[in-house]
Amino acid sequence: MKAKLKDQPQPSKSITLAPPPIDNKALELTSAGLLKTLLDTRIVDDRSYAVVAGLFLKAKTFIKNIQSEFQNAKHQADLAHKSICALEKKALARFLEIEETAEQKMALYGEENELPKIDGVVPSEAYTYEIVDPTLIPREFCVPDRAKIRAMVSATKEEAEKLIPGIKVFHSTRFAGKAAAAE
Repeated sequence: MKAKLKDQPQPSKSITLAPPPIDNKALELTSAGLLKTLLDTRIVDDRSYAVVAGLFLKAKTFIKNIQSEFQNAKHQADLAHKSICALEKKALARFLEIEETAEQKMALYGEENELPKIDGVVPSEAYTYEIVDPTLIPREFCVPDRAKIRAMVSATKEEAEKLIPGIKVFHSTRFAGKAAAAE
């Protein structure tokens, strides 16, 4: 039986989803040219370093401009998604309540009786757990706290290997750059 949804409330505001006007061909040509220059440039002195740094900053500017172009479309899509999810949640609410209550009643009946076979209804057993004393849980069931490890590595750098047995610290250099103002 198909559910009838014609009387469902509609979003209060019309949302138009359209991609931004991006010239992909021009971006492809520009990026190909910049990438070729980058790959052809070997840093051997301050001048060649400055060329690569200039390409880095151009890339940052293009990234900023492209993200800016897509920002509104992504925001509109997010609003549409939230609106659709709210409508779905409202449409499902009573049926989810019915499903849960029916499962509870059938499970209670099954605790004292053999369940009859009903087409489309398949009982299965499920087990859950609650941690009552974390100190008794064997080590193989514990997960390292990656956030704490990352914070310690950030604070102590290579020294973290001595402070936290079982890890290896890797070093890399990252670059920040300020993109030019959006055009």
